[in-house]
Amino acid sequence: MASVEQLFPVCIYIEQELFSVEQNRKWKERAIEVKKQYQAGGKGWEGGTYTTNNTRYSLHSDTVFTPLVEAVTEHVNKFTDLHCSDFTYKPLGGWLNISNKGDFQEFHAHNDSIMSAVYYISTPVNSGNIVFEDPKQPDMLPLRNLSMSNNINADRITYEPREGMLLVFRSYLRHMVTKNMSDESRVSIAFNF
Repeated sequence: MASVEQLFPVCIYIEQELFSVEQNRKWKERAIEVKKQYQAGGKGWEGGTYTTNNTRYSLHSDTVFTPLVEAVTEHVNKFTDLHCSDFTYKPLGGWLNISNKGDFQEFHAHNDSIMSAVYYISTPVNSGNIVFEDPKQPDMLPLRNLSMSNNINADRITYEPREGMLLVFRSYLRHMVTKNMSDESRVSIAFNF
């Protein structure tokens, strides 16, 4: 009798409504204050998203975000427990991202880390989805004549972000964010562990 085993799976950890709407509103206000105080980092990116990555701003030193850093760290370690890792993972860095209308983020991976995470503070409708790429792409020839896409054959998986959503994933996974088509800003925080 034939069987199918799922080996070498690509897993994404999802937690919904990690913090309240009120807490997210306060963090959005703080993110806007930070944007006024610090020039954007991420030089060389084409997508226009404001980021505090590679700037003088330290998310970990900003006590406003301490509850978020602690909660994300807890969830990252829950995810690594599922991988049977008994190491305690700590954040290597975290940064704010603010995308205005027309902004996007091109495909990239987070080198020099093991786990990455993104938390969504504000996600207006049509403000951009996160897209993960199958790590076998683009090196492997795809299957031919697929009648539909599913979790076994998909080249890309898309998540529509929601306020309060946390995604945790292995840092090698290439991902991008589609263009913000909303008149409002999408605000998120990314982390590396």
